[in-house]
Amino acid sequence: MWGSAADTYRASLLVRANSPLVDSTTGIVVLPQTARIPIREGKADFTLPASDGPTLAQPITYSVWEVMPGGRQYTISVPSGRGGAVQNLRALKSGEPYQHIPVPRLNSSNWKWMYG
Repeated sequence: MWGSAADTYRASLLVRANSPLVDSTTGIVVLPQTARIPIREGKADFTLPASDGPTLAQPITYSVWEVMPGGRQYTISVPSGRGGAVQNLRALKSGEPYQHIPVPRLNSSNWKWMYG
């Protein structure tokens, strides 16, 4: 290995909604997408819609996969009105079962992450 551990292995989070988000007032449906969030200097910066928003037809949870040595897989629920930064993502842990997130692959033709 060469360089620091952070340079050699880039840690990230994979986050995916466990079900479609359905807005009960407009009927708009947002299908689950996998987001890859890089972890830099021990921090990850991202925003998720609330799990129990007032216009959601049903509450949702998110599956989280810590992609790093010793990383964990769990689900979280983001309560509406939470606002502000969360210091410990596992503090939002949900009792719902983890749903498998497909492993992303790096497309060598354009060097972008592909999910599927």
